[in-house]
Amino acid sequence: MGATSLPVGVSVLDTRSPEYRALEAQGRGAPAGPPPPLLFARAPAGPRTPLAGELQGSEPELSEEHPYQEAFEFAAALVLLLQGVEDTASVLDIAEEVWLQQHREAIAVQDARPEARAECRRQMRELEIGCSLVARLRTRTASSAAWIPRLPGGEAVGAEDASGAWRG
Repeated sequence: MGATSLPVGVSVLDTRSPEYRALEAQGRGAPAGPPPPLLFARAPAGPRTPLAGELQGSEPELSEEHPYQEAFEFAAALVLLLQGVEDTASVLDIAEEVWLQQHREAIAVQDARPEARAECRRQMRELEIGCSLVARLRTRTASSAAWIPRLPGGEAVGAEDASGAWRG
């Protein structure tokens, strides 16, 4: 996640930073409870002052989730799934097709609704990241099956044993 560039207008906000403390003092910090180590701040659309480049009268939208969280969670779930199957290529084919289909649908929405271009661009970027993660998993599985953690008996970690009980 750290190597992926954030969308335009989104920045990482360290909850120990003076910027976050200022938001918190104004009652605009994280929801109730202790804040997470990082938040993602999206600058709201609005006019900017000519000199400072700051937003006028707007507060940033804060989120605990990375803008491309869905792609990262998909890749993590895919790795777990690959641990329990012998034919990883078929699973990767299906996963890749799912992401490519969603990408095609996002392009169609963008073409049909120009007013939705900004959100479609963000969604398409997330889908591109998802496709890239699937391609990396494919390369890794093709180069070596040794990266999938295995139990001493040879089955993948997290796989079901002969009785159907989950091992992991």
